[in-house]
Amino acid sequence: MSAIGEKVAVVSLGLSCQTSRQIDAHVPLLRKLTGDETIEKVSLPFDWLISTAHGLTDMIGDRAFFPDSHSELSDDQGRLRHRKYDVFYWHHSRLLSHAGHPDFADAKAKFAHTSGRFEQIARLDRVVGVVSDTQGNLPELEETWKVSLTSMSVGDADAIRGSFAKLLGRDVELLMVSRNPTPAAPLPVDMAYYEMTPEPEGWAGNNRDWAKVFKDYFGNA
Repeated sequence: MSAIGEKVAVVSLGLSCQTSRQIDAHVPLLRKLTGDETIEKVSLPFDWLISTAHGLTDMIGDRAFFPDSHSELSDDQGRLRHRKYDVFYWHHSRLLSHAGHPDFADAKAKFAHTSGRFEQIARLDRVVGVVSDTQGNLPELEETWKVSLTSMSVGDADAIRGSFAKLLGRDVELLMVSRNPTPAAPLPVDMAYYEMTPEPEGWAGNNRDWAKVFKDYFGNA
Protein backbone atom coordinates (compact mmCIF):
# COMPACT_ATOMS: atom_id res chain seq x y z
CA MET A 1 0.00 0.00 0.00
CA SER A 2 0.84 3.67 -0.16
CA ALA A 3 -0.49 6.46 2.06
CA ILE A 4 -2.26 9.56 0.76
CA GLY A 5 -3.84 12.49 2.55
CA GLU A 6 -5.10 15.94 1.63
CA LYS A 7 -1.58 17.40 1.86
CA VAL A 8 0.97 14.57 1.85
CA ALA A 9 1.55 11.33 -0.05
CA VAL A 10 4.00 8.61 0.97
CA VAL A 11 4.30 6.35 -2.06
CA SER A 12 5.81 2.87 -2.32
CA LEU A 13 8.21 2.73 -5.28
CA GLY A 14 9.34 -0.89 -4.79
CA LEU A 15 11.48 -2.82 -5.22
CA SER A 16 9.53 -5.37 -3.23
CA CYS A 17 6.49 -5.94 -1.07
CA GLN A 18 8.29 -4.84 2.10
CA THR A 19 8.07 -1.16 1.15
CA SER A 20 4.29 -1.40 0.78
CA ARG A 21 4.00 -3.47 3.95
CA GLN A 22 5.90 -0.95 6.07
CA ILE A 23 4.03 2.09 4.79
CA ASP A 24 0.81 0.19 5.46
CA ALA A 25 1.93 -0.66 9.02
CA HIS A 26 2.90 2.91 9.89
CA VAL A 27 -0.03 5.00 8.64
CA PRO A 28 -0.89 6.27 12.18
CA LEU A 29 2.75 7.24 12.72
CA LEU A 30 2.95 8.93 9.32
CA ARG A 31 -0.12 11.01 10.16
CA LYS A 32 1.59 12.25 13.30
CA LEU A 33 4.99 12.85 11.71
CA THR A 34 3.69 14.71 8.64
CA GLY A 35 0.95 16.63 10.41
CA ASP A 36 -1.57 15.36 7.86
CA GLU A 37 -4.25 13.57 9.88
CA THR A 38 -6.18 12.75 6.69
CA ILE A 39 -3.58 10.21 5.48
CA GLU A 40 -5.15 6.84 4.62
CA LYS A 41 -4.01 3.58 3.06
CA VAL A 42 -4.41 3.71 -0.71
CA SER A 43 -3.59 1.29 -3.53
CA LEU A 44 -1.28 2.37 -6.36
CA PRO A 45 0.11 0.38 -9.32
CA PHE A 46 3.54 -0.13 -7.70
CA ASP A 47 2.21 -1.83 -4.56
CA TRP A 48 3.13 -5.47 -3.95
CA LEU A 49 5.45 -5.82 -6.94
CA ILE A 50 8.86 -7.47 -7.12
CA SER A 51 10.98 -5.61 -9.65
CA THR A 52 14.42 -4.55 -10.75
CA ALA A 53 15.20 -0.84 -10.51
CA HIS A 54 15.54 -0.41 -14.27
CA GLY A 55 12.36 -2.37 -14.93
CA LEU A 56 10.27 -0.16 -12.64
CA THR A 57 11.91 2.99 -14.03
CA ASP A 58 10.99 1.98 -17.57
CA MET A 59 7.49 0.86 -16.60
CA ILE A 60 6.75 4.22 -14.97
CA GLY A 61 8.28 6.08 -17.90
CA ASP A 62 6.12 4.14 -20.36
CA ARG A 63 3.04 4.47 -18.12
CA ALA A 64 2.51 0.76 -18.77
CA PHE A 65 1.42 -0.49 -15.36
CA PHE A 66 -0.43 -3.50 -16.76
CA PRO A 67 -0.27 -4.80 -20.33
CA ASP A 68 -2.96 -4.51 -22.95
CA SER A 69 -2.59 -8.16 -23.94
CA HIS A 70 -2.00 -11.43 -22.09
CA SER A 71 0.80 -12.08 -24.61
CA GLU A 72 2.92 -9.48 -22.81
CA LEU A 73 2.84 -11.65 -19.69
CA SER A 74 4.46 -14.97 -18.91
CA ASP A 75 4.13 -17.73 -16.33
CA ASP A 76 7.67 -17.72 -14.96
CA GLN A 77 8.12 -20.57 -12.48
CA GLY A 78 4.65 -20.01 -11.10
CA ARG A 79 4.77 -16.20 -10.94
CA LEU A 80 3.22 -13.65 -13.30
CA ARG A 81 5.98 -11.72 -15.08
CA HIS A 82 5.84 -8.85 -17.54
CA ARG A 83 7.86 -9.90 -20.58
CA LYS A 84 9.21 -6.40 -21.35
CA TYR A 85 10.08 -5.33 -17.82
CA ASP A 86 11.72 -7.32 -15.05
CA VAL A 87 8.57 -6.86 -12.98
CA PHE A 88 6.62 -9.60 -11.22
CA TYR A 89 2.97 -9.14 -10.27
CA TRP A 90 3.68 -11.17 -7.17
CA HIS A 91 0.14 -11.62 -5.90
CA HIS A 92 -1.65 -12.03 -9.22
CA SER A 93 -2.44 -15.38 -10.77
CA ARG A 94 0.10 -16.71 -13.26
CA LEU A 95 -2.90 -17.85 -15.29
CA LEU A 96 -3.47 -14.24 -16.41
CA SER A 97 -0.79 -14.96 -19.00
CA HIS A 98 -3.15 -17.44 -20.70
CA ALA A 99 -5.29 -16.32 -23.62
CA GLY A 100 -8.91 -15.70 -22.73
CA HIS A 101 -8.48 -15.80 -18.96
CA PRO A 102 -11.74 -14.35 -17.54
CA ASP A 103 -9.97 -12.21 -14.90
CA PHE A 104 -7.58 -10.42 -17.27
CA ALA A 105 -9.94 -7.53 -17.99
CA ASP A 106 -10.62 -7.01 -14.28
CA ALA A 107 -6.89 -6.92 -13.50
CA LYS A 108 -6.29 -4.39 -16.25
CA ALA A 109 -9.17 -2.24 -15.01
CA LYS A 110 -7.79 -2.32 -11.47
CA PHE A 111 -4.43 -0.93 -12.58
CA ALA A 112 -6.16 1.72 -14.68
CA HIS A 113 -8.19 2.74 -11.63
CA THR A 114 -5.25 2.94 -9.24
CA SER A 115 -3.09 4.86 -11.74
CA GLY A 116 -5.88 7.45 -11.94
CA ARG A 117 -4.83 8.56 -8.45
CA PHE A 118 -1.65 10.13 -9.81
CA GLU A 119 -3.56 13.29 -10.73
CA GLN A 120 -4.60 13.67 -7.09
CA ILE A 121 -1.06 13.04 -5.84
CA ALA A 122 0.40 15.61 -8.22
CA ARG A 123 -1.64 18.38 -6.56
CA LEU A 124 -0.52 17.69 -2.99
CA ASP A 125 1.86 19.83 -0.96
CA ARG A 126 4.41 17.05 -0.49
CA VAL A 127 5.16 13.72 -2.19
CA VAL A 128 7.67 11.28 -0.70
CA GLY A 129 8.66 8.16 -2.62
CA VAL A 130 9.99 5.22 -0.62
CA VAL A 131 12.18 2.53 -2.17
CA SER A 132 13.90 -0.40 -0.44
CA ASP A 133 15.84 -3.59 -1.14
CA THR A 134 15.76 -4.92 2.44
CA GLN A 135 13.22 -7.70 2.02
CA GLY A 136 14.86 -10.75 3.57
CA ASN A 137 14.16 -13.24 0.80
CA LEU A 138 15.39 -11.10 -2.10
CA PRO A 139 18.72 -12.97 -2.49
CA GLU A 140 16.79 -16.22 -2.89
CA LEU A 141 14.43 -14.65 -5.43
CA GLU A 142 17.39 -13.07 -7.20
CA GLU A 143 19.00 -16.47 -7.63
CA THR A 144 15.79 -18.18 -8.73
CA TRP A 145 14.77 -15.63 -11.36
CA LYS A 146 18.23 -14.34 -12.34
CA VAL A 147 17.35 -10.68 -11.83
CA SER A 148 19.09 -7.93 -9.86
CA LEU A 149 17.23 -7.15 -6.64
CA THR A 150 19.87 -6.47 -3.97
CA SER A 151 22.40 -4.19 -5.68
CA MET A 152 20.33 -1.03 -6.15
CA SER A 153 22.58 2.03 -6.30
CA VAL A 154 21.75 5.62 -5.44
CA GLY A 155 21.66 6.31 -9.16
CA ASP A 156 19.20 3.46 -9.71
CA ALA A 157 16.91 4.76 -6.99
CA ASP A 158 17.17 8.32 -8.27
CA ALA A 159 16.22 7.12 -11.76
CA ILE A 160 13.01 5.62 -10.33
CA ARG A 161 12.33 8.91 -8.54
CA GLY A 162 13.01 10.89 -11.73
CA SER A 163 10.65 8.75 -13.77
CA PHE A 164 7.91 9.13 -11.15
CA ALA A 165 8.49 12.89 -10.85
CA LYS A 166 8.16 13.23 -14.62
CA LEU A 167 4.94 11.23 -14.54
CA LEU A 168 3.50 13.56 -11.91
CA GLY A 169 4.96 16.73 -13.40
CA ARG A 170 6.37 17.83 -10.04
CA ASP A 171 9.25 17.32 -7.59
CA VAL A 172 9.33 14.16 -5.48
CA GLU A 173 11.39 13.52 -2.34
CA LEU A 174 13.05 10.12 -2.08
CA LEU A 175 13.60 7.96 1.00
CA MET A 176 15.91 5.04 0.16
CA VAL A 177 16.30 2.12 2.58
CA SER A 178 19.05 -0.31 1.61
CA ARG A 179 20.92 -3.37 2.79
CA ASN A 180 24.08 -1.87 1.27
CA PRO A 181 26.50 0.49 3.09
CA THR A 182 25.76 4.20 3.00
CA PRO A 183 27.69 5.70 0.07
CA ALA A 184 30.44 8.20 0.72
CA ALA A 185 29.48 10.46 -2.18
CA PRO A 186 26.95 13.25 -1.63
CA LEU A 187 23.34 12.26 -2.26
CA PRO A 188 21.11 13.95 -4.82
CA VAL A 189 18.97 16.83 -3.59
CA ASP A 190 15.84 15.80 -1.64
CA MET A 191 17.08 12.25 -1.10
CA ALA A 192 17.84 10.43 2.16
CA TYR A 193 19.63 7.09 2.54
CA TYR A 194 19.17 4.65 5.42
CA GLU A 195 21.19 1.48 5.80
CA MET A 196 19.18 -1.38 7.32
CA THR A 197 20.11 -5.00 8.01
CA PRO A 198 17.44 -7.31 6.52
CA GLU A 199 15.54 -9.61 8.82
CA PRO A 200 16.98 -13.13 8.38
CA GLU A 201 13.54 -14.70 7.97
CA GLY A 202 10.38 -13.63 6.20
CA TRP A 203 9.68 -10.66 4.00
CA ALA A 204 7.79 -8.02 6.02
CA GLY A 205 10.74 -6.37 7.76
CA ASN A 206 11.27 -5.05 11.26
CA ASN A 207 8.59 -2.54 12.27
CA ARG A 208 10.81 -0.95 14.92
CA ASP A 209 13.62 -0.32 12.45
CA TRP A 210 11.25 1.18 9.92
CA ALA A 211 9.60 3.36 12.56
CA LYS A 212 13.05 4.78 13.38
CA VAL A 213 13.62 5.56 9.70
CA PHE A 214 10.31 7.35 9.34
CA LYS A 215 10.83 9.29 12.58
CA ASP A 216 14.29 10.40 11.56
CA TYR A 217 13.35 11.29 7.99
CA PHE A 218 10.21 13.26 8.68
CA GLY A 219 11.69 14.76 11.82
CA ASN A 220 14.62 16.20 9.90
CA ALA A 221 13.17 16.90 6.46
